Amino acid sequence: KPSVKRAGDKAEIRFTVKAACDVTVAIEKKDGTILRHLACGLLGPNAPKPFAPNALKQALIWDGKDDYGAYVDDWTGLRVRVSLGLGAAYEKDLATNGDGSRS
Repeated sequence: KPSVKRAGDKAEIRFTVKAACDVTVAIEKKDGTILRHLACGLLGPNAPKPFAPNALKQALIWDGKDDYGAYVDDWTGLRVRVSLGLGAAYEKDLATNGDGSRS
């Protein structure tokens, strides 16, 4: 389970995985709405920032801001979601002519 330690208007999020995998970390409201997409990527030698490369133990700092850069005043009911082992799947085309055909 991830652990969260708050220090003023920032929070440190720590978690450990068993093996290198895809990871997504988000701050969400009580109703499940994502407030901040904090980090996403594949752990391992080429892990993207803010993840530490070649490390199964990770520590991320949340600056207390939402996705739009505004500070979150009320932290009541917020939670950290760490998702592991995600995979991409085709859902739908976004660029169509309105009738389903591509240009």
